[in-house]
Amino acid sequence: MQVSTAQDVNTKREFMGLGVHDGVTLGGLATAIVAFSVWISITCTITRRIFEGATTGFSNFLGKAETVAGIEIDNDDLQFIPLAASIRFRLLKNLCVGPDIGYAIPLNDGGDGGFYLSQRVSYVFNNGLILYAGYRSIALEDNLASVQFGLGFAF
Repeated sequence: MQVSTAQDVNTKREFMGLGVHDGVTLGGLATAIVAFSVWISITCTITRRIFEGATTGFSNFLGKAETVAGIEIDNDDLQFIPLAASIRFRLLKNLCVGPDIGYAIPLNDGGDGGFYLSQRVSYVFNNGLILYAGYRSIALEDNLASVQFGLGFAF
């Protein structure tokens, strides 16, 4: 996530975050079962309670095998690079919420990209460790969505 440690927010104007998250897919697109992502973000402090910035990364939705009319079909993984604007609102000393809004660029041949939305709740420990939970979706023909949990580090 892209919030600095609670003790640094008054002195830093810009900071970075790195992290990984894993999740379970939801929604109409049933060809994937698990989502895995890594991200990097650059953020700046607007006020003591508001942060804005940009984020990108790599998302991989692992394809799952399914049986249709007695025939086993192996679905390919779906891979994206999201490019998004971020905004975070500090609710408490170490608790933040906010969305990343942008576009997910497909990496698969012939794949479609779509509107990208990632909503998060994050807890930032004083050492910069971040725990978070969130909901992520990519608007395709069918919505590709996942509930995610992750770890990160702000510096």
